[in-house]
Order: sequence, then C-alpha cells, then structure tokens
Amino acid sequence: MKIVPQSGIMEIQPYQGGASQVEGVQNIVKLSSNENPFGPSEDAVEAFRRTSFDLHRYPSTDHATLREAISENDFQSHGINVTADEVFVSDGAKCDTANILDILGHQNRIAITDPVYPVYLDTNVMAGHTEDADDAGQYGGIVYL
Repeated sequence: MKIVPQSGIMEIQPYQGGASQVEGVQNIVKLSSNENPFGPSEDAVEAFRRTSFDLHRYPSTDHATLREAISENDFQSHGINVTADEVFVSDGAKCDTANILDILGHQNRIAITDPVYPVYLDTNVMAGHTEDADDAGQYGGIVYL
C-alpha cells in the first residue's frame, strides 16, 4: 500500500527549530511549550529538594499519596466529599487514549479529529481497539471527524 499525503501537505515548509523572525527585532529567544523564561519557582525548587533522594526510583503506579493530597486539599478542605479512591491520576493523554476503551468498555467507539497527534490513533490500533485499515488507511471501528 502506498501512502499518499493529503493535498497541499507536501507544499508546507518544514519546521526549522529555533528559526524565528520578527520584523525589526533582533536576538529573538524562541521557547518551546515546555520552557519557562523565569526558571523554576521557589516552591518547585523546595519540592525538588525534598524529593530528590527518591528520583532514582519509579513512582508508585497507584499514585495513592498524590490522590490523597488532591482529595484532602482540593476537595475535602472545601467541604466537598471526594475521597482518594474517586480521584483519577494518569501520566498523560497518550496513555489515557490508549486505555480509554479498557476503562469504558469495548462497546464504545473512538472518534479521531483531523489533524490529530498520530499516537492517539496508533495506540488504539496497537491495543486492538480497531478493525483492519481500508485502502485509504482508515481503520474500521474509528469515527473520523
């Protein structure tokens, strides 16, 4: 099967990391979405100091300490009765989208926007949550928006 990009894709100029131009401005500093021009806050530095002795180990996968802190500080302290076992913590959307049908049940369907970060589709394909791909490369069992 030959992969054919959508019309216009090949005309898009490739991204050049760090290459920015603003008319009349020199010495531009371009930050990625995960960068901060101000450095870490004092609270972050102190938290790192308190926990740095444990950084060589993977954290608990049940996130019990974090879920308890969220329950107590974000809910209980405001009079809202949410217990730690009702708090869901994950390591991000990539894993959540891969596991969403395992959580909600295989009778549900996944909807994918266009464009989309490829891993959202790929993880569901790899987890067996789709049917085979057709000649256009679209998988059965996925709603393409």
